[in-house]
Amino acid sequence: MADAALSFAIERLGDLLISEAKFLYGVEGQVEEAQSKLRRMRSFLKDADAFVRRGMDADNRVCLWVAEISEFALALEDVVETFVLEVESRRKRGVKNILKRFACIWNEGIELHKVGSEIDLIFTRFSAMNSDFQAMGITKLPESKGESSSSNYQLQRQLRRAYSHVAEKDIIGLDEDMEKLAAALTKQANPHRVISICGMGGLGKTTLARKVYHHPQVNGHFDRFAWASISQQCEKRVVWEEILIKLTPSPTKEKREEIKLMGDDEVAKELCKVQKDNKCLILLDDIWTVDAWKLLEAAFPVQEETDSRIILTTRHRDVGLSADKNCLLHQPQLLNENESWELFEKKSSFRKQGTNLKNNEEMKKLGEEMLKHCEGLPLAIIVLCGLLSTKCTIEEWDKLRENVKEYINKGKLVHVEQEYHSVSSILSLSYDELPYHLKPCFLHLAHSPEDHEMKVSLLCHTWIAEGFISLDQQTQSSMDDDVAYHYLTELLDRNMIQVGRLGPTGRIKSCHIHDLMRDMSLFKARDGKFLQFFDLRRRDVVLPRNKVRRLAIYTDRAFDDLLPFINGRDGSLRSLIYFQSWGTEPSEKVLKLFFNHFKFLRVLRLEAFGSDIDRSWKLPKEIGKLVHLRLFSIRGSRVEKIPSSIGNLRCLETLDLRSEDVEIPNVIWRLEQLRRLYLPTGGAYYTFSKDRFRLPNVKNSLQTLCNVRTEHVNVNDFLQLTNLKKLLLVVGEDSGRIYQNCTGVKFTCVRSLSLLEDSLLADAEDIIPVISCYPEIYELKVHMAIIRLPEEHQFSHKLERLSLTRTLLEDDPMRTIEKLPNLRALHFGDYSFVGNEMVCSKGGFPLLESLSFDGLVLEEWRIEDGALTSLCYLRIRDCHFLRKLPDGLRNVTTLKEVKIEYCKPKLTKRLEEGGEDFYKVQHVPSLVIT
Repeated sequence: MADAALSFAIERLGDLLISEAKFLYGVEGQVEEAQSKLRRMRSFLKDADAFVRRGMDADNRVCLWVAEISEFALALEDVVETFVLEVESRRKRGVKNILKRFACIWNEGIELHKVGSEIDLIFTRFSAMNSDFQAMGITKLPESKGESSSSNYQLQRQLRRAYSHVAEKDIIGLDEDMEKLAAALTKQANPHRVISICGMGGLGKTTLARKVYHHPQVNGHFDRFAWASISQQCEKRVVWEEILIKLTPSPTKEKREEIKLMGDDEVAKELCKVQKDNKCLILLDDIWTVDAWKLLEAAFPVQEETDSRIILTTRHRDVGLSADKNCLLHQPQLLNENESWELFEKKSSFRKQGTNLKNNEEMKKLGEEMLKHCEGLPLAIIVLCGLLSTKCTIEEWDKLRENVKEYINKGKLVHVEQEYHSVSSILSLSYDELPYHLKPCFLHLAHSPEDHEMKVSLLCHTWIAEGFISLDQQTQSSMDDDVAYHYLTELLDRNMIQVGRLGPTGRIKSCHIHDLMRDMSLFKARDGKFLQFFDLRRRDVVLPRNKVRRLAIYTDRAFDDLLPFINGRDGSLRSLIYFQSWGTEPSEKVLKLFFNHFKFLRVLRLEAFGSDIDRSWKLPKEIGKLVHLRLFSIRGSRVEKIPSSIGNLRCLETLDLRSEDVEIPNVIWRLEQLRRLYLPTGGAYYTFSKDRFRLPNVKNSLQTLCNVRTEHVNVNDFLQLTNLKKLLLVVGEDSGRIYQNCTGVKFTCVRSLSLLEDSLLADAEDIIPVISCYPEIYELKVHMAIIRLPEEHQFSHKLERLSLTRTLLEDDPMRTIEKLPNLRALHFGDYSFVGNEMVCSKGGFPLLESLSFDGLVLEEWRIEDGALTSLCYLRIRDCHFLRKLPDGLRNVTTLKEVKIEYCKPKLTKRLEEGGEDFYKVQHVPSLVIT
């Protein structure tokens, strides 16, 4: 398969040729020709990707050619970057003697000639390969209708085709979902004309849809029914005809012929009419894309008043929303341990062997151990049971257990009228459907170990440093953070990753990936030579000997174990993500060798995880040789001192120094392309080697500055950071010096402002002068004691997200905050309000969607009629003095979810079904009480 990694290598090379053209004078013509050929290569790869997916006879040859193209692209990248590195290092050393300077220029000319010759050689090889390809008769790669029927890809889709009459006997964990959706479909005043059941592959979407479709309550409500499975190549006419015939009572042969003779417009109009005149339930199973829905939508009157309803099953949440903005989105959950075991018992041969009790207990232990690898995914459990169906002894079960994950991914299962070749082949369909720009982002997720929660900001910044984020030439580079976050949400919408932790204002802070989805990602990443992951905490794992471009290592060993990997390498490594644990620390000696050898690194993350990192280590000065580095992170590590040579990293864009007890040289001002700077967090101790923190040269590039302390700030430098988008200011000693000098200065680019004070007992500060300096912020976090809230007009009129913690406010803050016209998310953290009563007034909070209370001493909360008219999500946590929820909550009809966590039993009992306050929340679709 022509992997996205190959296309990315080519695009990266095109960017390199453009950005480093200043060093390539003398080969301008070759550069232009190379760019042209690279564009043709990229087009070829996209066509080859579609070609191989169709399962043509020549797919092995195409895969081989694609692999060769990748090698050509990587070789060309190495040639150009090697030349640039050598020329720049000469120029930086400086040559005063005119004869030596002439010799330097002469050597550059020789090197330049070598570059031109190697470019010619590489493209000569590519041209020969392309000629061979055409000689085989493969002159047109784009997919055609006639060929698609033979596709392995299409075969997988056809094998997954579901049928409305096939009943699934063993349904586990879906009863509550089934009753909820049946009630939603048959409710008299039902605002949802479309119900979208969405989720990752193998979750049981079609099974749930089938149970709802056959539910007695649903069967008694609707008078006509139709089920259609949608293929990838969605032929709207075929689907329309199929549904219209099914909605026609006892269709005769003549009626079928009449429908077939109709024009497309006539079929669509007739289908709309039938749905308007009758109570029809239509199930469209397995719609993959918004475009597939748009092809079909003309025949479905979802925007008109009708008693008919549509159920969609899809892996992409946007499909349902494109059909109907008011659609009911429902995502089945993964099975818990008990549900997984119940399904396993029903589907497997366990307890059916006539074995004795002791053997049953042994097999149960083995079964439970193997089930852990299924992670609650119903499809994986069914595949596991299929693999065990022919194995009757403890020895056979134990042998399967040794490599259970590989068997689940690759095992074959025939079940009912559906054949699943393997779990990975089903999950791979989601990958195949990804647009090209998302494929490298998804493959990069393979760097994360099992069950690891990934920080979204670091993930996005790594994608940017790698060059995965595509920006139009007209688009400002300052938008790449937003584009990267958008890429992440696209993967979430496609249910390929899951949300981990949300911030208090609703932004996604962390995410994770299902282990089986991760395995599929890792397989494709390794197969395409995109990335390799090694968990050296397993003693049987050895580092690779082949060429590696990206490497992720998680280890509890010493860094010295990298020595065999470094020796004999060609230095082509571009990315290293190295996580250490259990008190290990990198060896300075090995780090020196590493930095001297891998000079093309773009991403270097020497991070620590766990709580056992108790020894500090030194970062050698050779770090300054990595002049191509875009992202450098020592987050969580114990580095004693950052060497001043870090000032040589001319390409560095993200610098994450969230370590402890570290001395930082005052050379960061030399990093002219630095855009994101994270200093040590919270109470971590850090110092600057000289005077105050200086940033004169990065005033135009720096966009994110986090954890900078007021006592470290050079005021003149700080006032020139007019392009900052995000600022986290730790308010400490001498803060008044900053406030006074900020008077009259406007930071109009800042969108996110956080003010943090370490000590809860610190004197209260007046933040109004600071707030007035940032008139365009969308997000404000205040984690410090303040004298009072600003007045309504003193807040940014664009403010959408507000978080207050430790503010120690005594007066009801709602009176001011509810007037903010664009506020959408509001969080009250510990000690933010120390009063007893809050009131949300009529007309207050017109756009607020998310509201959370955490650790307040609040006793009474009142909501007047007409307040909180847009509220969707409410969370109340650790509010032990709150006696009851406000009566006005029953009038907030927009609520979708209410979470009550760790509050007094007296409050939670009132909200349970049958409790005296249940009427206040009975209209809420999701009520979670912990």
